[in-house]
Formats: sequence, C-alpha cells, structure tokens
Amino acid sequence: MYASVASVTDELSPIDADLDLISDLLGDAREALATRDYKRVDHLITRYMQLHDLHETQRGELAIGLLKADVHFLEVAQTRLLKGVGEEFEAQQEGQSASKPPALVAAGPKLSDVLPRFLDQMSVTNGWRV
Repeated sequence: MYASVASVTDELSPIDADLDLISDLLGDAREALATRDYKRVDHLITRYMQLHDLHETQRGELAIGLLKADVHFLEVAQTRLLKGVGEEFEAQQEGQSASKPPALVAAGPKLSDVLPRFLDQMSVTNGWRV
C-alpha cells in the first residue's frame, strides 16, 4: 500500500507515508469499533446479508465482526511495514513452540491384538460373517 504521490515529500519516505496513512486509518477503524459506528462497513453489511440470506437480527454481529476484521487487517499491515513479513511468521512459530506441548496419552492395546476378539464378538452377537 503506498500513500498518494502528492503526500510524499522529499523528507518523507514511501514507508513513512504508508505508516502515516495506516496509522490514520487504524485510528478511524478503532474509533468506529469502539463507538459501534457501522457506516464504515455498511456497504459490506448489506451485501453480505443479501448474499448469505442473513436475518436482520444478525446485522449487529456482522457489523462488529467486519469492524474487528478491519482493525486487524490494518494492524497486520502496520506490523508488516515495521517488521517485515518474514519476522511475523517466525514470531508465530516461536509462539507456537512456547505453548504447552500436547499431552501424552498412554498407549492402548494394539489393533492387531484387539481386532480378532472384536470380530469374534461381533460375529456371535450381531451376526457378522468373518
């Protein structure tokens, strides 16, 4: 995303211009979310409600979700401008490894040990043919 050429001066780099623009947009998006001002996403609300045949009672939830998505998109764009895309993915991977490892479950019997007894039982009680 590049700010318009008219807003870029000799003293302001394109990245700084983009950061200024995103910062302004992010401030507006956060304010819209905080005040529940749906005008920012009203055209999307109407379109999605028609497209997915949503009931009018779902309008508020859809609006809040779209406003949250707008804020998140701008936050990610800002982070990518400041830190780059690669570092974002590395940070996510580091965060995943720092989380709790999956709990180990005690191993049960092997299928090869259980299956013959199961087939015998099912053939006797349920009429299965082996």
